[in-house]
Amino acid sequence: MKQTTPDRRTKGSSPRRRRAKAIPLPRLQQVEAWLAAGGGYGEVVRATVREFDVSVRTAERDIAAVYHRWETEEKDERPARRGRMRSELWRRYEAAVLSARDSHHQLAAVQILERLCGLDGLDAPEKVAIRHTDPIAEKVAAMTPAEREKRIAELLAKRAAREGAAG
Repeated sequence: MKQTTPDRRTKGSSPRRRRAKAIPLPRLQQVEAWLAAGGGYGEVVRATVREFDVSVRTAERDIAAVYHRWETEEKDERPARRGRMRSELWRRYEAAVLSARDSHHQLAAVQILERLCGLDGLDAPEKVAIRHTDPIAEKVAAMTPAEREKRIAELLAKRAAREGAAG
């Protein structure tokens, strides 16, 4: 009788799986910095692809790794990270407001304030359909300049009320 060599899979071993490559630390730190600075998911994906010349899926994995790290970090570190995020967002807001008062800068200021108030839990999230665009940007872009000014004043009043209650 002719004897044949068995197939690899019949030897009882499973097919080999590729090991996940370790994420380079500088890239992971930069992605974390962008997220901590209040960058939106899409913004961070695009920046990672552009800056590090990686695929969109790789950028998404990097963001997932940062989120996982944030979930598993010590509870004592969370308030400090939130404080850093809050101060960076506030700095970006002030820079947008102090620059030229055209509609583009107003739009940026309202978006930053929306994220800041969301971070503080001052604005309950609205139920929106999942889209590939930023719902805050769409909402703010649809506003007239007068509505933007009103929304900025409203959000600043909420923030002042919270700081007054806390301090």
